[in-house]
Amino acid sequence: MKRSIPLILIFLFAATGCDASSSTSPASISEKASAIDSQSREQLGVSLAALSMLTHVVPGRFFPKDMLVEDGQWERFKELEAAGYVTIAESPGLPDGSASGMAMVSIGLTARGSEIRSVLYGP
Repeated sequence: MKRSIPLILIFLFAATGCDASSSTSPASISEKASAIDSQSREQLGVSLAALSMLTHVVPGRFFPKDMLVEDGQWERFKELEAAGYVTIAESPGLPDGSASGMAMVSIGLTARGSEIRSVLYGP
């Protein structure tokens, strides 16, 4: 899997014709971004928007669930979880007992999620 991820990403860009010399009109960029997003969904099982959420995963960090739902991040994290890239643990408050009664969420990377994040964003 580790070697296939860079090849998949290279394929995604090559298959959609994204390079510096290609047209940069707004319509062209939008079409290319849509094509890359489609390829990401097909090859990796998640959208580009979901992949971008991998940068937000920090071990031991908690998020208020309602905040994630309000800004649309919850759906993206659930998409990553369904694909096996993250684990999600919900709790009623923080481990130290504060924020009791408030739905909190801790998100962790799986081995697959860690590999993808390393390829996309560096170790």
